[in-house]
Order: sequence, then C-alpha cells, then structure tokens
Amino acid sequence: MSSGNWTLAQADSLSNAEAIGVVDEIIDANTFVVVTHGYTSKLSGLTADTVYYLDPSTAGALTATKPTTIGQIAKAILYAKSATEVYVYDRTGVEVERDWIFFKENHVITSAEDTTGFFTLSQVPSTASIVSATVVSGPQQVNTDAPNRSATPDFQILGSSSDEFHFNNNGSATGLSAHLKAGHEVMVEYMY
Repeated sequence: MSSGNWTLAQADSLSNAEAIGVVDEIIDANTFVVVTHGYTSKLSGLTADTVYYLDPSTAGALTATKPTTIGQIAKAILYAKSATEVYVYDRTGVEVERDWIFFKENHVITSAEDTTGFFTLSQVPSTASIVSATVVSGPQQVNTDAPNRSATPDFQILGSSSDEFHFNNNGSATGLSAHLKAGHEVMVEYMY
C-alpha cells in the first residue's frame, strides 16, 4: 500500500519493497484478490521447490534469483511447491550492503616518493573521507590542519584510481605538509 492505494512492489528500495502479498486472482480492472500469507494454487509458470523474491528490476514481478546488488532489497515473498502451488509469506526485506574490508598498512616513504610527494595505497579506499593516517616515525600531526592554514589537510587521496596518498607539496596536491620525508613511516587505515 502507498498512501492508501495499491501499487506494485519492487525491490529497488526499502520503501518500494514493502510488499504485503501476492495477487492471486484478477476479477476486473478495479478488483483483485491478494494473498498475504498461506497457501494458494492459482499461480502458474513457477519452478517447483524454488524460493521467489521480489524483483528489483520490474515492479510487481518475482524472481528466483536473490538480489545481490548493493542497495537492492532481498525479500523472499513465496515458496513454489509446484508450477501452480505456492506458500506466500511476509518476510522482512534486507538491504544488500557491501562487505567492507578494513585495511591497515604501514608504509616507509622512499626517496622517490619523497620527491613525488605521494605513495600508492595497496587497495583503493571506499571513500577518501574514511582514510586516516598516523605517523609511526616523523612529524606527529599528519591528519590535522597545517599550521596557519584553514581547512587544509596534511594529506589528500588523489590519482586516477583515488589510491594515491599525497603527503607533501612536491606532487600534484598543493598546500600539503612537506614535513614527511624519506625514511618516515606512516600507518594508513581505511576500508575498501
């Protein structure tokens, strides 16, 4: 139901996936029977011994393939006993989320990286905003505003793949800290 009206459910968002049943019989253009739970034998074309999910691509449709795309809703809606017999059940839909992997890497800056002002992370972080850095040896304030500068971070994540950890102003990231040098060790933590 949507604002008091019947509408076709779809597993493309949590609000659209709030299905309350399956259309069992169409009587006319404005009248139909909905099975909210339990047994019915009025459907057709199903595969026996199969769980059907609300379809994320087509409103009102079912699919035997469990949704796995991030942001879609995995909502089992019925179990097909045969091609026509089903058990309808109302299960809570679960949003498909990414399996985040937490990564921590220690990196000793080389002289070549000191010249370019960046090193390449082992993985591409999910977003630059979740990358944090701690200096193991070297200046201790790498993840704070530079002295006398407003909102200028001491590092940036740049590069075509967003996997370059820029730590000084020798590279393409201007206005960053030039305090980290070859031989300094940085521990970078992020998710990907």
